[in-house]
Amino acid sequence: MFKRNKFYTVVAASALISISAMSTAQVTTPSTATVTVANAVALQEDVSLSFGQLAVFQSLDVSNDGSPINRVDQPVYTVSSNPLVASGVTAAASDATDTVSRIVEVSPGTPAEFSITNAARFTNLSVDLSGATSFSVADPLIDGNLNSTFTAAIAEANITIVGGPFDGQTLDDDGSGSPTAPLRTDASGNVGMRVGATITPNVAAAAILEGNYVGSYTITVSY
Repeated sequence: MFKRNKFYTVVAASALISISAMSTAQVTTPSTATVTVANAVALQEDVSLSFGQLAVFQSLDVSNDGSPINRVDQPVYTVSSNPLVASGVTAAASDATDTVSRIVEVSPGTPAEFSITNAARFTNLSVDLSGATSFSVADPLIDGNLNSTFTAAIAEANITIVGGPFDGQTLDDDGSGSPTAPLRTDASGNVGMRVGATITPNVAAAAILEGNYVGSYTITVSY
């Protein structure tokens, strides 16, 4: 009787020891977590903006009566970013003898082309034009005192989206208009822009002299 109880006790003790040994047989291994932060998208200019070749004439007397020069109304040349819309001149007011300042297109301008890559897929991108809304275009060889310069400007209305779900539509950061749309990437995280602009002669110039005029601007694309 007593021996049997002792046997049970030994067996129970052995079982507890085995369970205890199993519960402490654990393996711990270190692991890592990674994240790559890519805040910037890749923006590349593939084609530079060109206003083509223009003949520019400044009025000497818009009233045709010998009164002082008045060039409040200046002609504006526009380079379209939409291939279906021709570039051209917005004519300024003219008098009977057409002596007002005017621009004649000799050869048409061409829009700039930008490609955006390595961005997130199907994502709206923000386009900052603060560095392009108004910039000077001048010939560095012409005396600055002559005021023979242009003012160029780029607005959302001058930008056409290339690729992505809104291909061919006019840029609008928040997409509130129609047929305007935000700059949205495609399935590969890519999209592009054609960028047109307007150019206006300096009202203070007695004449816009022949030369090669250059200006610089910035466009920023971000998330």
